[in-house]
Amino acid sequence: MGEEERYKLLKFGGFFAGLCGGFVAVIILASGFFEPINEYTAKSVGVLLSWIGLNPEVGGLIISVGGRPLKIVHECSAIPLFILFSAFVLAYPSDFRSKVIGLTFGLPALFLVNTFRLFFLSLIHLYYPGIFDYAHTYLWQTVILIMIFVACLVWLEFVVQVRVKDTASSFFLRFMAISIIPFLIWLFLNYDYSLLIARVAEPIVNAMLPESALANLKEMGYTGVEVIIPRELMTATFNFVPFIGLIFATRAISLKNKMKAMGIGLPIIVIAHVFFLVYKTLTDPNLGVPYAFEAMLTVQLIGQYFLLFGIWLAFAYKDIFKRAGTCICPICGDEVVGIAEHVRKKHGKKALKKAEVKAVLEERRSRIEEYSGRIKEWMGKRFKDINERIRKKE
Repeated sequence: MGEEERYKLLKFGGFFAGLCGGFVAVIILASGFFEPINEYTAKSVGVLLSWIGLNPEVGGLIISVGGRPLKIVHECSAIPLFILFSAFVLAYPSDFRSKVIGLTFGLPALFLVNTFRLFFLSLIHLYYPGIFDYAHTYLWQTVILIMIFVACLVWLEFVVQVRVKDTASSFFLRFMAISIIPFLIWLFLNYDYSLLIARVAEPIVNAMLPESALANLKEMGYTGVEVIIPRELMTATFNFVPFIGLIFATRAISLKNKMKAMGIGLPIIVIAHVFFLVYKTLTDPNLGVPYAFEAMLTVQLIGQYFLLFGIWLAFAYKDIFKRAGTCICPICGDEVVGIAEHVRKKHGKKALKKAEVKAVLEERRSRIEEYSGRIKEWMGKRFKDINERIRKKE
């Protein structure tokens, strides 16, 4: 890696981590700041449910359908998606116009996708409550996670005009195909794995207990706290599956680096799981551990979203951090920046009149306008319908 590349990567990494850290701090320390987004999400889901003839009751963050309430919390809303996508776009070395386009169209698109996710989860919760935990834990959580990556790839390809090896659609399909088998395996292994990390977490929990809590436990005849694992799925441990899918679905990562990513990433994820269990246990109010809930939420957000995204970037950076305007010359196949200048210098001015070169140049001129226009028109109609329905309900 050259000095320029190393500096660019470090600058991006520092800026990206700083933005994510700042947003997470706002979630934890000033959660009310994002409450309007969660309330609007609940109202939007309510509107979608009413479209199909149901009569949901929406009050604040609670959606109730058929007497089955669902609460929109930060982890289920589009907020983690907004944070990751915004941090990526703002930290990526691109011009101001590209960032504005990315945020203007990307954030509403992620909000809509997440709203439809919650809409379908509400239907599953109503009609198929037995599979709700499975759908919520993996299927829709993973789909919404992969949408962040798809959104980033779409922005790079159509706005920044950096041609990475993966198109958004092919990346999504490969990710889903690769994830199916690990998911089925993990359904059977999850509980035993959770019991194993509980044994690792237990001594850490007891070492972190305040003296007052230890004294109370001894008075009741206990020597310490036991970490209990319920039989139901533990959501926090299912980031193994999307991590494997992300790494193996990315064409730009060589097989050697895929195995290296597994060797580095999986142990880090295990450590995150252990500390999630530690702080989850310490949230018991009887133990009197200050800021345990905030610590648990931090570990959960980092482990489920930011850790996966960061490790993926660390191994895919060579493909992601290309100069804006990079594309393939249709004549010689070289990857170049400034296709017109390249063709003029290497193949001569007459080559600019070739049909394949004209096609590339025309595509570059019309891509942003066409793509932006379609998204703007589609999202404008959807938001207009949702806002009108919300106003009528109010």
